[in-house]
Amino acid sequence: MARDIYIHFMPPGMLDFGVIDNGEDIETTGYGPVGLGDLQVDRDKKSGDFLAFVAYTFNKTYFDIIEKLNKKEVPFRYNITEAGLENLTLQEVLTWIYSNYVLKVKRVKVA
Repeated sequence: MARDIYIHFMPPGMLDFGVIDNGEDIETTGYGPVGLGDLQVDRDKKSGDFLAFVAYTFNKTYFDIIEKLNKKEVPFRYNITEAGLENLTLQEVLTWIYSNYVLKVKRVKVA
């Protein structure tokens, strides 16, 4: 089952996103590294589900994160409700965020 997420991006590259709280009382591990470079994850202690993510230099580490993520099996799926996107892999979520937040910031105005 895919879970809805919220996204907070603070230029130039701090990213915070996670599962929208559904009212459950969930005990988490706190943010920690999971071998994905700058991306740290907060997990559900019982299920191990990835619930929240933070990266402090996402604008610089996106490609490294994706490269590492492509070598791992991450079974969780997410919905980006603001874009009408459903059942995305973590790679797809990160790529959408990079395209819509980082690249948008770097657009050049042509006269």
